[in-house]
Amino acid sequence: MKNKNIIALLITIVLGVFIIFISLNGVAYASPVEVYKVYLNGKTIGYIESKDELLELIDQKQNEIKQKYNINKVYPPNGLNIEKITTYKNDIKSAEEIYNRIEQVEPFTIEGYIVTIKYPDKDRKPLYIYTLEKEFFEEAFYNTVAAFVGAEQLDDYKNNTQEEIKDEGERVESIYWEEDVTIKKGLISNKETIFTSSDDLSKYLLFGTTDKQRTYTVKDGDNINDIIEKNNLSIEEFLVANPSIPDKDILLSKGQEVSIGLIAPVVTIVHEIEKVENITNKYETEYKTDSSLYRGTSKVIQEGTNGVDKVTEKIQFKNGDIDQLVITKSEKVTPTVNRIIARGTKTAQTYNYDPTYAPDLSGSDFLWPTIKPYIITSRFGWRWGKHHNGIDISGCGFGSPIYAVSDGTVVAVVNHCGNVGGYGNSCGNYWGNHVDVQYGDYKFIYAHLKSDVRVRVGQTVTRGQQVGSMGSSGSSTGTHLHFGIVGPNGNYINPCSMIKC
Repeated sequence: MKNKNIIALLITIVLGVFIIFISLNGVAYASPVEVYKVYLNGKTIGYIESKDELLELIDQKQNEIKQKYNINKVYPPNGLNIEKITTYKNDIKSAEEIYNRIEQVEPFTIEGYIVTIKYPDKDRKPLYIYTLEKEFFEEAFYNTVAAFVGAEQLDDYKNNTQEEIKDEGERVESIYWEEDVTIKKGLISNKETIFTSSDDLSKYLLFGTTDKQRTYTVKDGDNINDIIEKNNLSIEEFLVANPSIPDKDILLSKGQEVSIGLIAPVVTIVHEIEKVENITNKYETEYKTDSSLYRGTSKVIQEGTNGVDKVTEKIQFKNGDIDQLVITKSEKVTPTVNRIIARGTKTAQTYNYDPTYAPDLSGSDFLWPTIKPYIITSRFGWRWGKHHNGIDISGCGFGSPIYAVSDGTVVAVVNHCGNVGGYGNSCGNYWGNHVDVQYGDYKFIYAHLKSDVRVRVGQTVTRGQQVGSMGSSGSSTGTHLHFGIVGPNGNYINPCSMIKC
């Protein structure tokens, strides 16, 4: 019994010393208390007595943020959590101390809208756009679509007030975007770029940046063609960057400021139209031999005249650029009459020169490389910040024949890229399946072909011989022929300067 009393006394002494020790170090009370535990990004930063006091302090101290965004309330960081607990701990902090810790680590937030853009390419990270008002994004998105489609056409499409095509014209069939775009209300860090107007957001959606775009002040005698040539733009890009300018033929005023920034849209606006138009079917030149004419001379037997075809087209645009075009119907309005020239085969030591038999120097020796009718969907020149070194010809259909425009020797063939391309194609070759034919000092390039190329390197081809079929291989998103010409100095030249476009 004596031993038990001694043990109990020792236990009491030890507990007493322990309680005195922890009390002196401020670790706990003898009884638990209710407080708020504050977490930031999952880590404890302290304990406070009043949650409301901390939240009010955060709101009160952010006058600069309130003035910047013209708002009435500021919220804690997104990573802040406050949890009510019961504890023995005695190290309670003031709301001011916790506020200072938060301010050093994370930015405060304001209420707004978060736009999420998810791209079809899974390797491309989603894009997040922040705006104060939902209406700002809706207006900006409308402005972006209108820049590519046209405000009048867009409104007629939305309101179902488009007129039927009677003779010529076009009609919008669908408008959509490739990306998954969502918008929701949430708290946004004040360190993010937060759009406070639809105008600024419209510029961002078009140019992909908030940086100020380059501008040009119109001078006496300037026209749109002069401006785009000086600044490496296409007419389509210029009109999209300047939505207040309705078309390329409008006269500009001296002192007028225009945008010459390169558009880089953050979304892909797709619109599809049906178009009916009369297109010129340009005549070709045919040659016949004539034994009554001396060699080296020629004579025009029949002059050529252009015809007219009425064609119906289904066109898909992506951000204002033709991506795919199919001619669904073609009617002959006026027949095309080819030019016919007789070339002499007679040889003699001497002969009397007859000017009517002079050699043909018109450049009409070059044949058009596709069947007709056709549409040139992209011309030689600048587009999307790069120079397009040829012309794109569409509307003839996948697998339609591609002809040699002249006699020549095949100097390159690629025929291993499959039939369908697209940016990032596995072929690793921008041109895809292609054939290069040398004609004197000129090299003709037939690109994006189907994988049924009909010629080989070193082979001699004749004018009008089929070298392949129209396809969509390489860096191509739609069926077309890219036709390019490399000149004597090794530079690309405009094909339309040598063949009749």
